[in-house]
Amino acid sequence: LPAGVGGKVLQVVQASKNDTFSTSSATYVDVTGVTADITPSSTSNKILVQCFVGKFTNNASSGSLLQLDRGGTSIYDSNTGGNADDAFATEGGGGMTNNDRKNGVGFLNFLDSPSSTSSLTYKLRLRQGAASSDVAYVNRWGLNNDQSGVTTLTLIEIAG
Repeated sequence: LPAGVGGKVLQVVQASKNDTFSTSSATYVDVTGVTADITPSSTSNKILVQCFVGKFTNNASSGSLLQLDRGGTSIYDSNTGGNADDAFATEGGGGMTNNDRKNGVGFLNFLDSPSSTSSLTYKLRLRQGAASSDVAYVNRWGLNNDQSGVTTLTLIEIAG
């Protein structure tokens, strides 16, 4: 690239989820509708991945976990520390009632260096913490079925 071109935004792609999603899985599952594709124009370019989770809750005291995936490979995992019960635990039940609901959002920001000019697929994935009866939610309160929030996945190609 010519001098002074690095850092320029080349393209922006966004996926938006307006409905709710839930899982009782203790392994990661794709959050439907939070998938976006981008094709970098150069192998030296970076992809800034920004994911805003408008509501991120759990129906019990176990934590909920988020993962960013690119083409079947985890590029960010909120369980990196290894303690699933502590991950985003404040968004869980923990003695909450419907009159004392916690307002939880998630924001993931990751600068990826895919070294590719092929089409890349990025996904948000979700799992509940550890207890078999727990349920993790996106765009929904944890203790009732009130929908709340919008989740977005934004991919920004930046010149290398």
